[in-house]
Amino acid sequence: MIIACVDRVVQRRMHLTHSVTGCVREPLVLFLLAMYCASSYVLSAAAEESVDVASPRGDNLSGCLAGVQHQQSGHVKRAVAVAVPKAKPISRPAVSFRDGERIVWLGASFVERMQLNGYLEAWLTASFPDRDILFRNLGWSGDTVYGAARALFGKPTDGFARLIRDVKRARPTTLVVVYGGNEAYAGKSGVDLFSTGLESLLDALDSIKTKIVLVAPHCRATLPPPLPDPTRYNRDLVLYRNAMAGIAERRMLAFVDLHDLMRQLPAEPVSTHDGVQLTVAGYRAAAPWIASKLGAQISGRKELRERGEFQDQSGWWVKLEQRHLTSSPVTQVSELKVNAQGVSFLARDKRLYFAGSSLSGEGSSRGEEPQRMPRLVAELPEGAYELRLDTTIVVTARSHQEWARGVSFVHQAARQQWEALRQAIRIKNELYFHRYRPQNETYLYLFRKNEQGNNAVEIPQFDGLVKERDQRIAKLRVPQTHRFELVRVVAPQP
Repeated sequence: MIIACVDRVVQRRMHLTHSVTGCVREPLVLFLLAMYCASSYVLSAAAEESVDVASPRGDNLSGCLAGVQHQQSGHVKRAVAVAVPKAKPISRPAVSFRDGERIVWLGASFVERMQLNGYLEAWLTASFPDRDILFRNLGWSGDTVYGAARALFGKPTDGFARLIRDVKRARPTTLVVVYGGNEAYAGKSGVDLFSTGLESLLDALDSIKTKIVLVAPHCRATLPPPLPDPTRYNRDLVLYRNAMAGIAERRMLAFVDLHDLMRQLPAEPVSTHDGVQLTVAGYRAAAPWIASKLGAQISGRKELRERGEFQDQSGWWVKLEQRHLTSSPVTQVSELKVNAQGVSFLARDKRLYFAGSSLSGEGSSRGEEPQRMPRLVAELPEGAYELRLDTTIVVTARSHQEWARGVSFVHQAARQQWEALRQAIRIKNELYFHRYRPQNETYLYLFRKNEQGNNAVEIPQFDGLVKERDQRIAKLRVPQTHRFELVRVVAPQP
């Protein structure tokens, strides 16, 4: 009974890196572990959801390559350089993101924890507002290409069979496979075993007739003691990454390399719990970078730079000059009205943008340009004007000279819709988790099903709940039209 509870805590709370199947199952140890996991999950989840989502800033102090420094007890610890061969570039996006796609994530803790925050899925969903794309998460803490963590009370071969069964039930059109992080702890001697396991996994998936994308895991960040030095692990990880790249090339599969992920993350807010697992803030910062790696076009940044229009065309802006409206490529404006009280117009973004950012896709302060807020420039008759967004005042009285120079503001309506989309994705992921990994499997399907096995008929009922949430996500991914008004007001007295 205790073993079953601990297994569930470990799997559901997503706070262990390695599979618990290799642990010694002493009752006292298991009891303490259960108490620790349950309490730490509640505390950390509450803390992470309250993290300030300010734009990344400062140097990256959680990176894993050369030049990373940490101050500890008066001395500086520097990470050792790790040589990472460049991945062979692909001529097409790793994921097509076509209408009707059913994209399934498969992997260990990194994948499993994605469903708790939903940032990457929200970025990808918002990138294609006109396409029906469904996502399903099959991540499992401590998992490997052999599926051992999924065995529960069975043999490792049972875990592998469960892995294949879960994928088949998810019915992917594209399967994104993220393995190698746990296997790399075996060092150089484990590369052949990993390669054999990955080949066997791919062979077993052939019958599903799905596009497969192999994703190499990220390296570990170098943090101050007492956390261990990951230098040796990171060097070994390159071998696993190279093995995966070789298999992808031989099988003509798409390959995505996340080795440098830690370099994309800011030091503040804290991006990792332990140099291995990302915090909510870490996933938030990493999401646009990973999305672009998978093939989603995060912004028109590159194309605009090539046309020499980068300075004028990036970000969200609208200009009113001589009663004529122009806007940046990310939004469309219409229905300009001018009267004695001011002006008004409608604006509809081409896609939802997180926090009104300029969508560099860089995911960190290492980009060439800091994030910029939406900006409105307007030629107006002499006087003071306030900006209203859907009747809500977002900028108080400013002079006509200030509006002529341009005023930045917070596009709160777009932010709220983006966050509503992310929350809908989180709920959908939780419902799907309960569908394919019900919390009381021991009683529903395993050796205690004689006690509560009759309740197993309720599990398929989650399908309807997941479908309802998918429909809500489909509505939220489409940007709404908003009315902007510049209204003449009495200027405040100095």
